Amino acid sequence: MLDSVPPRVREYADQAVAYVQRALGIKLEYDSDTLPVLDHYLRTVHDDQPAALELVVATSGAYFGEVVRRRHGGRWETTGDDVEWR
Repeated sequence: MLDSVPPRVREYADQAVAYVQRALGIKLEYDSDTLPVLDHYLRTVHDDQPAALELVVATSGAYFGEVVRRRHGGRWETTGDDVEWR
């Protein structure tokens, strides 16, 4: 199952887990029960640093995508530098 995850997506999703753990002291476990925790974390992120915000958006999107993929199936598709979920 994890073999079908592009390395960049896995890295981003794992970064989201690390960010939330560092900020809130809660480890995300890649299940839908943790999405409210991620949502709470996102509400604490300041939008005054565009580069940091862009990274938080990418890592959170990868985490959310992994939760959905693991629960409902699907696959990541890479096209060059872009990653899409289907």
